[in-house]
Amino acid sequence: MNEFTKTSVLLLVVIVFGMGFSGYLTAGVLLSNSCPLNGGFTRVLGYPSCMYGFTMYTLMLIILVLTFTGKIVFVTGRKLILLVSLIGMLFSGSLLVQEYLNRSPLTICAARFSMFLLIFLMGLLLWKKGISN
Repeated sequence: MNEFTKTSVLLLVVIVFGMGFSGYLTAGVLLSNSCPLNGGFTRVLGYPSCMYGFTMYTLMLIILVLTFTGKIVFVTGRKLILLVSLIGMLFSGSLLVQEYLNRSPLTICAARFSMFLLIFLMGLLLWKKGISN
């Protein structure tokens, strides 16, 4: 397995982990109207913020699978992963700042931001490796 494939598989693992984490939070909020980790949660446009994260992770997983199977051109797949992860970073980053200013616990928003940042950086690494190949 070359470095390019290792990075792609690691990206897949991180996306699936993020999808599972946000799915767990989303299910908890929808079933009990409270966050399973700390009880509180943020709503954006009337929906729990974790639903947006789950949607973005699901979208990235679909893009990655379509790219692996050749349904999407590799360059387009990389760009879409970078775009969605950038949107996720901006979204979760804005919530992180909002929670910091409200002196709320930062654990969940910080974790969300960190996951999207990691995916974005891995996408950049794939981009760099794809250009050199």
